[in-house]
Amino acid sequence: DAWFCGFTGGLTTVVWMGKDDATPMARITGGSAPAELWRAYMSSAVRRLPNQAIPAGPLPVVATPPPVAADPTATESPDGPVDTPPESQPPSSPR
Repeated sequence: DAWFCGFTGGLTTVVWMGKDDATPMARITGGSAPAELWRAYMSSAVRRLPNQAIPAGPLPVVATPPPVAADPTATESPDGPVDTPPESQPPSSPR
């Protein structure tokens, strides 16, 4: 199968070329015969349509990192020292 898709402000067109029996087509890619057919069709079609701007798409999605789980063994955090309960503190070494 070979596909070519394209659009203007007021028209979207998709061209598919393939065989119904799923056998390969020799020397056909989306950028060859389907693109040529798309161009020929669109060249004629857009002459009959009013000139339209391509509409603005949705705003980009900005990924925010997930919150980082606190490390229960940490003794410091970005906000300062962590108060560790006495029973979970390591034994002090003799001096």
